Amino acid sequence: MVSALTPLFALLLSVALLLLGNGLLGTLLPVRAQFENFTDVMIGGLGSSYFLGFGLGCVLGPYLIRRAGHIRTFAALAAVVASIPLLHTMFPSPWIWVALRVIAGLCLAGLYTTIESWLNQGSTNETRGRILSIYIMVNLAAVTAGQFLLNLDSPLSFRLFALITVVMALSVVPVALTRTIAPTPPSTINLRLLRLYRLSPVGMIGALLVGASNGIFWGVAPAYISGLGKDTATVANFMALAVISGAIAQWPLGRLSDFIDRRWVLVIGCIGTTIGSVGLWLFGQFEPWLMIFGALFGAMALSMYALCVAHTNDYVDAADSVETSSSLLLTLPWGRSSDRSSARTSCRRSARAGCS
Repeated sequence: MVSALTPLFALLLSVALLLLGNGLLGTLLPVRAQFENFTDVMIGGLGSSYFLGFGLGCVLGPYLIRRAGHIRTFAALAAVVASIPLLHTMFPSPWIWVALRVIAGLCLAGLYTTIESWLNQGSTNETRGRILSIYIMVNLAAVTAGQFLLNLDSPLSFRLFALITVVMALSVVPVALTRTIAPTPPSTINLRLLRLYRLSPVGMIGALLVGASNGIFWGVAPAYISGLGKDTATVANFMALAVISGAIAQWPLGRLSDFIDRRWVLVIGCIGTTIGSVGLWLFGQFEPWLMIFGALFGAMALSMYALCVAHTNDYVDAADSVETSSSLLLTLPWGRSSDRSSARTSCRRSARAGCS
């Protein structure tokens, strides 16, 4: 397994740096927007505009990869997204920020497509589950760490935005200097969702349902915990535990899916998610059980996207990996969980900071 990961180490390091910066940016922007006296509608519009750009990026990203290849596409999009944090500080206008979030969403979707198609082409059916599970582990760990970087300085400070730019710009270095041969760009691009469904209905519908259920969790869980009368520290600990559990569970479930039919592992994940959900509903008012069932839900629910992607790519040709990655990303109505969790975390932090 180490030999399979070695060629992809540079890519995973770049992913970690990129999402570290994006995790901090997603947390910082709503907080800073409140200091800038943006209305609640405009702050909500920042999130919606990101998802609009994300959808556009799922469609346009494959064409960029076909034109420039994986490495140059990654470098170009990372350079654009790295410049955006500084533009937020230069132009503190809600409409400009909305436009910048559209561009950021477009770039991130293109970067995700580049990353995931590269990982899928660099793996086999025997290693794909583990490789994608490590990718999601890096994703969750980097985003979570990025949110805690908000403690380094005041949201009003220029330095936090500068830090995001530096970290995101450095994400280009590992990919640019890698000696690993990048995948061959696709010769044609066709987002054939119906064809993908016919090849792997479980993978495609699974990705859609996983995205929907996880989106509900990110949006509702903090409010549900608060509604139980828990303080903000409990809400923060619950969400952090769910994310950490999801990161830890990636490896054993991904490894298991490389040895048995991935559909059985998805069944295990669905059963665990159901038990966690019902447990939170029935016993959420008791804090020990709240944390136990929250950890179970996070471990199962946050692990299933990688399994759906791995299962789908077992049935497609390597040449179609870019099309497959962009199509699966396009089925996710929730964009990426990082922005949802960041928005919720920002609300808690802003409350503690005394934002109006």
